[in-house]
Amino acid sequence: MVRAWVSARAAIRTARRAANKPMSTKRRTLGVWSAAQPLGPGGEKLCYNCRGALPKGRRYNCSPVCSDNWRLRTSPSAVRRKVWERDHGICAHCARDMDALQRAFRAIRDIGESRAFLAIHGIPSGRASSDWWDADHIMPVIEGGGECGLDNYRTLCIRCHAVETKRLAGDRARRRRLARPLPLFDDVEEGLPV
Repeated sequence: MVRAWVSARAAIRTARRAANKPMSTKRRTLGVWSAAQPLGPGGEKLCYNCRGALPKGRRYNCSPVCSDNWRLRTSPSAVRRKVWERDHGICAHCARDMDALQRAFRAIRDIGESRAFLAIHGIPSGRASSDWWDADHIMPVIEGGGECGLDNYRTLCIRCHAVETKRLAGDRARRRRLARPLPLFDDVEEGLPV
């Protein structure tokens, strides 16, 4: 019974993917341990990423490429690692080198100097030096940029990320205001004396 249900769900998921569904608004996909193994019509296990048949000796993904793609879609730490390897901590907006800033900060031994350094560079004092940059979605998750590959990520320093997030929130609020229905003039005129 359970196996048939899991198989039916896997078939539905495969059909949705084939039906050219819109981009995802989920931040990430469920990982290997939290998602049910997709099964084919005969009950055979399928690749988590491409839903193809698993070759002998493979448990979750059919190839290293599928494994890497799946890891990027399910693990935020894997995304950060790959974005760091690609961008080396250079902010895509202001071009600040966060790696160089982190090295300079670690060399400071005086607490007063370290606080001044953080204030000058706009870094909150509670953040660890490894956390001064974020892997930001180029197309925001709320607009369909979730569950994506590495091409939809960029490095942003925390200052630029805050500015970008504020801009996105303002755009969304503006769209909500414009989407509200306007009062009808007929309703207003009915209450006026003739």
